Amino acid sequence: AGGQYAEAWQNSLPGLRAAYSGFEVPPAVWMGLVPIGEGPDPQSGLWEFAHLMTGEPAARGEDGKLVLTEQTGIVLVLIAGGTFSMGAPETKGDVRTLHDVDLSPYWLSKYEMTQGQWQRLTGRNPSCYGPGLKWDSQWLASGDEASLLRPVEQVSWWDCETWLPRCGLSLPSEAQWECGVRGNTQTWFWCGDKGTSLQGNANVSDAYA
Repeated sequence: AGGQYAEAWQNSLPGLRAAYSGFEVPPAVWMGLVPIGEGPDPQSGLWEFAHLMTGEPAARGEDGKLVLTEQTGIVLVLIAGGTFSMGAPETKGDVRTLHDVDLSPYWLSKYEMTQGQWQRLTGRNPSCYGPGLKWDSQWLASGDEASLLRPVEQVSWWDCETWLPRCGLSLPSEAQWECGVRGNTQTWFWCGDKGTSLQGNANVSDAYA
């Protein structure tokens, strides 16, 4: 398996260097991550990596989308960094308080951490809603069954600070989180300036509610 992952890195390095000018992947990273596919995600244009300590590498389907299972590990997206305008609307008026922030390239998880990933990392699943636990099919309009692919819950900041460093991960900084979420947009929300733009883009009130 080590040879297979080393080959994947060697095949990906030219494209990575072209996409992220001046960025060199630290040798230690090679031990824990492996590029997914032979190029960037076709939708975002960003390179994605499988975190091997938390599960199996995700596979990319024929449509370009990742195929996820209960055994899939964390998917990390390499963000180019650079300078971006960080800030939030004022509580009064229509003025945004913005300031420029410089970020080096960094990795950000593409999805919420799953129950399966947390269980493989810590040996336990603290979630309330999962396999063998409380689950109401009405929580999902599709009626899907509970699985370890659901996001882990009942995890505190202290839990994350204890366990994530053990596999070379950490919580993102506020600037890293906002840069990743904003995706170069300049509107109040990533999807628009009005609160109504969140409809269909954010789970502010799901079908169950």
